[in-house]
Amino acid sequence: MMAELFTQHPWLWPLAWQSTASLAAGLGASFFLRRRPARAHQLLLLSLVAAMFVPVMSGVVRQNQWGLFVAEPTVPAHQTQPFVVQANPAGVAAMPTSDTPVEPSGGATLPMSPAHAPAAIRWETALALLWLAASTVLLLRLAIRLVLGLCLVRRSEPLESPQIAEALDAAKPKPGIEHDVLIRAATHAQSPVIWCWGRKPILLIPGDSANDTQLDWPSVICHELAHWKRRDHISALFAELTICLLPWQALAWLARRRLVDLSEEACDDWVIASGQAGTRYARTLLGLAPLGRAALVPAVVTTRKGLAGRIRRIVENQCSNPRSGRRWALAVVVVTVGLGVAVALAQTRPAQSTDTSRNILAHGAVIEQAAPAMMITGRVLNPNGEPAIGARVIVLPMTMYSVETPLGNNGDGHFEIPWSPAWLEPGENPCLMAVADVGAAFAETTDPTSPVTIQLQPAATLTGQVVDPNGRPIVCNIDVSLARAFRSAAPLFNVTWRRDDPGKFSQSKLPYGQKYKLFIRAEGYQPLEIIADTTNTSRNVVDLGRIILQPTGAAHSAAAEREPDPDLLEMFQRVYRLDEGETVKFIKAPFVLGRHEKFLDAWSENFPGLERGSYFQIYFPFPWSDESGRNYATAGSPPRLDVDFCARLQVPPRDVNIPGDLKVRLPPGDWVVRAEATVEERLRALEEIIYAETHRTIRFERHAVKRDTIVVTGRYRFTPLSDKDPNRLYLIGYRTPSLHKGELGTLPRLLRRLADGLNIDFEDRTERVQIERIPYMFDSGLIHPGPRTTPIEDKEKELPALLDNLARQTGLQFKVEKQPAEVWIVTEKAPSNP
Repeated sequence: MMAELFTQHPWLWPLAWQSTASLAAGLGASFFLRRRPARAHQLLLLSLVAAMFVPVMSGVVRQNQWGLFVAEPTVPAHQTQPFVVQANPAGVAAMPTSDTPVEPSGGATLPMSPAHAPAAIRWETALALLWLAASTVLLLRLAIRLVLGLCLVRRSEPLESPQIAEALDAAKPKPGIEHDVLIRAATHAQSPVIWCWGRKPILLIPGDSANDTQLDWPSVICHELAHWKRRDHISALFAELTICLLPWQALAWLARRRLVDLSEEACDDWVIASGQAGTRYARTLLGLAPLGRAALVPAVVTTRKGLAGRIRRIVENQCSNPRSGRRWALAVVVVTVGLGVAVALAQTRPAQSTDTSRNILAHGAVIEQAAPAMMITGRVLNPNGEPAIGARVIVLPMTMYSVETPLGNNGDGHFEIPWSPAWLEPGENPCLMAVADVGAAFAETTDPTSPVTIQLQPAATLTGQVVDPNGRPIVCNIDVSLARAFRSAAPLFNVTWRRDDPGKFSQSKLPYGQKYKLFIRAEGYQPLEIIADTTNTSRNVVDLGRIILQPTGAAHSAAAEREPDPDLLEMFQRVYRLDEGETVKFIKAPFVLGRHEKFLDAWSENFPGLERGSYFQIYFPFPWSDESGRNYATAGSPPRLDVDFCARLQVPPRDVNIPGDLKVRLPPGDWVVRAEATVEERLRALEEIIYAETHRTIRFERHAVKRDTIVVTGRYRFTPLSDKDPNRLYLIGYRTPSLHKGELGTLPRLLRRLADGLNIDFEDRTERVQIERIPYMFDSGLIHPGPRTTPIEDKEKELPALLDNLARQTGLQFKVEKQPAEVWIVTEKAPSNP
């Protein structure tokens, strides 16, 4: 039971062992220095302080990850189990539509549990309530004792006693008391006490003993003034508060009692050190009645327990120096603080190398994934409690992809999303957002290991108009994200502009109950950040009115441009770069947050949020340079092995032949390919990754064939077309639809671009010439923007017209011939029998 309690409440174990260790050390030191009560009292008081504040410092260190030690990886470096997204999660039982209970509205996330499960008694809640009750009772008890002490003072009367006044004047100089001390008679006091909770100490004398000449008044008053000098009332109050906050800590109760005993012995030492006779002082102590601790004020005799030991110390002349010494006090404070800080810092922090798990395979293949990797499963229901077919769900802050719930026979609203707890700050819970045509919902789950249910509700719509200071509409870029902070910025939508009214925008499908941040940017204007509140569910449309952007040079405050997080960008470089000897790296979902930060930095104008479609739709191949050379990354490539997939790995589709009946599916992820690697090196690495993820033996076998090849000869000499831009080469056929710009630096690169875009081999036999740049315009309907995987429409007309236009502009000759080529045939080797 205790192990489970410490696991569910990780702050409790440090509090328990650190407070126990501090108090045990203080108690041990106090018994070791029992012959020097003043020093023993200091050490024990410091141990009480450490018992309270060391766990607090440890929590701060843990929260900010300041630990001195680097945590060991919690995920094995080599994974053996594939992480495959299933169509219908096995962990979520199908529920009949007609019997589906409708959860409370508001898009709450609730664990799906059997309806007949009895309500279990949460013993950890009972313990917490017991702790709270005990602390409350003890705090009330402490307050009552303070009130009793105050009542004792208020019911006292001024005392005119020459004997007491003379004893006070004689006792003040010895402990070095310079404050005025008031003398009052307290009829309800059974023993002389001193009230220290005011600007001036008040000495309370029992009314019937003021004229008692048998008592050693100079010693009694010196004892009470020593309490004032030592500030024993403050240390006693701190000890009481400690047991109020930690009533279960047995050592705290023992330390409180020990602290009172040491303070009495230290004050006795002051009496003897001031020159008083020990035997007379001992007889005085025996003649006083104990006051008890009801008033929480230092008394000469608080209880009969321990009085015999005090008298024995006095009679046997075992009293010590009552001064602990400044050097001693400074030394013990420094040592205690140093040990407390050391204990607080002596914990692990997440290591930079443990945010992912790596599986290094043969042939330069690597599989990497955010660690730890988990799944959130559940269902999405529409407002009527029926499965929300086609809904999209994401786990924040990662909005770079979404999951579509299954359609057809499996269209029961189930979803399954990979995510990583590393996305969250300590203490945060996963947040989910679901969007569909019928509504939206935002939910937070405290138990991501249990299936959750999200019920869609009608969604809010944000509208407004962006204008300049003169009221003219501005078409700009607006990102919509939650106002709450995440480790990485989490834009959800890029707003939709209304075509019928320039400058006006409208963003629907926003769950109610949240505050949204709109970041507005436009060329020539200062960026602006505004907050939209949708907590009022009675408003279907939240109109933000006219939003004015100030020109760049205007003297107005504006939101700063969003700066990417350098730590997350460094994480991206570390995960996505290829180390020496690596050819292909497969990065599986869930991804590291550095991926999100990289896309926000590189593709802020075309951010793929929830509205961008399904889980695998994103395709942003981009190169970047690092110390390992120029690598190519393909984001969110499809999980099916086909020619399009191979094209994204920089393998020309015309060089691969995949049988139509070969169904190979991979989990979603990103692919990083070394640019200078050969096709064979890439395919061999791909074979290893496919086997590691699917346990299927796929082979790429090379075969020689003859196929159409465009042989290019001559010397490049640019001649522009008469009716076109004279500075650009036009890659067009017999028609001229909408064109797109491009630029390359050499003729071989231009020919490779044509080969990929047309899916036809080009053989370069041209004379080498020095070319600095080749700007061009291309017809995307003819030349595919990426590697082409589909045949050219009307090839018989388009291809000759394109080659003719190229010949007229470049002075080169283009001829189609049958040339030998190598094609990779994909086969599957049947598993061998054991």
